[in-house]
Amino acid sequence: MNYITQSNFDSTTLKIIFVNLFGTEFKSQFNLPQIRQLLEIYKRFDDNIVVDQLKRQLHTLYLIAHSLHEYNEEYLKLEPTDFYNDFYFPNMVSIISIHMKEARSLLKSTVRVVYNEVKDKCKDVIDFYLVIYNSEPAVIKNDLLNLFLNTLFLDTDPLYIEDIRSHYRINFRYLLYSYLKNKTTRLSSFEIEPSVLKKEDVLPISTRLRIYEDGIKITRIQELCDKSNTYTRILQNYNKLKKEIISNELQKIHLYTLNKTTTTDDKVSILSTFENDDKLELIREKLPLIYKLLRSLHITSQNTIFDESFKKLMYNSIYEVLFLEFSKNLSTEISANLAMNIAKKITYSLSHGQFVDPITMDSLSINNYIFLNQLKIFLEMTVKNVNK
Repeated sequence: MNYITQSNFDSTTLKIIFVNLFGTEFKSQFNLPQIRQLLEIYKRFDDNIVVDQLKRQLHTLYLIAHSLHEYNEEYLKLEPTDFYNDFYFPNMVSIISIHMKEARSLLKSTVRVVYNEVKDKCKDVIDFYLVIYNSEPAVIKNDLLNLFLNTLFLDTDPLYIEDIRSHYRINFRYLLYSYLKNKTTRLSSFEIEPSVLKKEDVLPISTRLRIYEDGIKITRIQELCDKSNTYTRILQNYNKLKKEIISNELQKIHLYTLNKTTTTDDKVSILSTFENDDKLELIREKLPLIYKLLRSLHITSQNTIFDESFKKLMYNSIYEVLFLEFSKNLSTEISANLAMNIAKKITYSLSHGQFVDPITMDSLSINNYIFLNQLKIFLEMTVKNVNK
């Protein structure tokens, strides 16, 4: 096989292209016009090379991935965790889920096939992990995708991989082996069998993957394996959502009704609900669609999620829940105004853009009554904890 590494492509040119498009302080998620413009320009990079659509998409994604890393190293200088969770991964998944059908299909199927292969050989280890970490298969699959996009994917340009499906399966098996070994070693008598790494996975010393055995990047992989990126991201999404539900305006009005002042008060709790994994588990068990929403990435989209009648029904449902809870502690007039303003914000947020599950990279369907009922329960649980 013929491989290309990060140093072999013109990173300076890519960086200039990216800076010309976004400036030097861009930290947000790409919107649709930005993604289209980015892909149009990057597709012209090495455009003379004739490859199939899958390799072309993965090659473009590979160039973008390195550009994001270069951009952060030179301009943003975000800490690795912040860069990965808030900038790199959301933008990578946005691009894959909307504009790269073949690449999305390959990654989804590879994760699924590799997980099932390993489960067949190491069912005890998988079951032990799921119980001891109170987890689910989807979390493992999502963490596996996270690991891949931030480690082995960056190592080899897809243009120079002869059998890309086989190569990526080798990568994913290696990562899943490392992930489970890291998670279960010294915790269980069960052991992850080395046989999950097939004969073809043991690559010659000259190849890039073998370097990970002895090099610094295996340390990075092990560090990423220590904690579930999936649960971290869910908690981050929850914190963002709860700030949208209970805005600073509510805090100010509530404090004013109590103390006739708008200064902050340490005695006021700003929604400490679900700050630990036990509470998160409650959401997963009781409100599965809310759980999926919290772990999803909210991206821009031209598609409308709801029709006007459902949007109105959602607004009314949110308003009723909030008004009933607020009116227990506030006047009717204040409760009505708060419920109206917050219901408008939530309805707008949920009805614009697209929610993408980072595990499947499919859109989450929330335009149904089951989701609406779970949202009402979630809001009621959340607001009840304001004064605890």
